[in-house]
Amino acid sequence: MGELPAGLPPHLVKTIHAGLLRAHSKRLEKAKRDFCLREVYDVFASTLRDDGYPMTDECLREQIPAWVLQWARAKKWLGPPMQANSEYSPVRFVDDPRPSQPEFILVPDHELTVQFGECRVTENYKIDFIKILESRIVYWQAEALSPSRAQHQITPTTDTESISDALSRLRIESRLTIEELARRVSIDQRSVERHLSGKTIPRIGHIGAYERVFSNILKTKVVLPKMPVKRR
Repeated sequence: MGELPAGLPPHLVKTIHAGLLRAHSKRLEKAKRDFCLREVYDVFASTLRDDGYPMTDECLREQIPAWVLQWARAKKWLGPPMQANSEYSPVRFVDDPRPSQPEFILVPDHELTVQFGECRVTENYKIDFIKILESRIVYWQAEALSPSRAQHQITPTTDTESISDALSRLRIESRLTIEELARRVSIDQRSVERHLSGKTIPRIGHIGAYERVFSNILKTKVVLPKMPVKRR
């Protein structure tokens, strides 16, 4: 089991990993574990939301918590499920020949009956872990129900706006770097730069890719002009 979940969208891996490492740096500086777990949850949720990923209850209550646990286990913020040791005694006699016993021991493998992402845990372990994240789950449930802030900020393309002007505006409203935009539309960065500067006009297929990416991020239908606008 690695640090990062196998099911992450490939184009989001670097962005998510950077956010997770920032959370880990806080944990190394002795920030409280539960605070860092919630911050990791926010890294996953905000990145998925900004990419237009559907924020369903399944995603918020099962998928993202499982990803948070995988990261926390990999970074040793959390250990495997433990249980009380029936042979442990807080009182020991001086002449007791038996070796001392730990207070807690690992839960046997056959009792790890719940598959939680890439981890096998007990039902109680999963319930207790999700309780730690409950405030963030509720917050992102509310975000999923609320109209996107970007939807109120965007203005539609007009007949007097060139393709390059529209692309540049939409990129800024989507808060994407040129490199990120190129990766999302699967067009080489040099071509994207030429589209943004107006040096070349994107092909119809490229325009469709831009429209899909911006529509997903801004949560509104984006239609780009298909013909160059003549300057007066």
